[in-house]
Amino acid sequence: MFIFSNDNTEEIYEKNKHLLHPDIMEHINARNFMRDALVQLEYHANSRAYYKLFCRNYDYHMLFYKKNFRGHTKIQKVEYIIDDPNQYNEIINEVWDPNSDNYFYAGSVKRKIVRVYNRNLVMIQQRCKQWSWSREKYFYAIAAKYKISENKTIFVMASANIIDHNRKNNKYFENEIVESANIFQAEIDSEDDIRNGELKKMFVNLSGYIFEKRKNHIYITYVDSVNGIHILIIYFNNLIFDFNIIYSNEINKMVRMIQYKCYVDVIIFYICSVCFIICVRYSSHLAMSSFK
Repeated sequence: MFIFSNDNTEEIYEKNKHLLHPDIMEHINARNFMRDALVQLEYHANSRAYYKLFCRNYDYHMLFYKKNFRGHTKIQKVEYIIDDPNQYNEIINEVWDPNSDNYFYAGSVKRKIVRVYNRNLVMIQQRCKQWSWSREKYFYAIAAKYKISENKTIFVMASANIIDHNRKNNKYFENEIVESANIFQAEIDSEDDIRNGELKKMFVNLSGYIFEKRKNHIYITYVDSVNGIHILIIYFNNLIFDFNIIYSNEINKMVRMIQYKCYVDVIIFYICSVCFIICVRYSSHLAMSSFK
């Protein structure tokens, strides 16, 4: 049995209840869709199979994993700890608030609720930019909030075939992770810039948080698979680090520090490698000279 969470839910619902959708069948399909997404989120959060650890930070108890699901769908996972369990409700409220600066994405983001099914089940539109000069992207997704127990809350979202009248991208989207998404369909009255194809369309296969409040800390697992988003990609020689992260304010600071540390580590590694190559070549040159 799933118990829906309250927290700031009522306040957000009151602000958006004019968007309450009257189609009962769409409501039922959205609810079933999100239940399947919840099952998949918990599976990929708890599973260790095929994940590769690609970055870690011991100071902030953060581990970054990634894997290819069924050979071609990229999934990233982050596990981390917040030492203060008293922040639990604050973080829960922030993640569900569409006006928060940090909601499923740590970049330049504009998001809004565009359809309400119930207090804990909505359709959102999210616009984002990787850089100030880059092309704006967007996606529609169904998002749900579940209170599993007093100390465990789960947020999950995923895209389905939402008809937004984008003239340049009306292709069929097949969700590679949540199969019930492929039988869910809805139509939305999008803005002119989306209809005219001015924004690049993205799809969320699966994205969500699992928050667990424990005795001395909050344990958080984040899983993400989005077509078309790479928040930070560091190309340095043949080394690649991907960060596709969504955090609260405190966690964002942690991530920036980790990103900085990774930059420094890569630069140091690169310099050491160059110095080593120079030393080897110089030693070889001296050896050849001595034989002459």
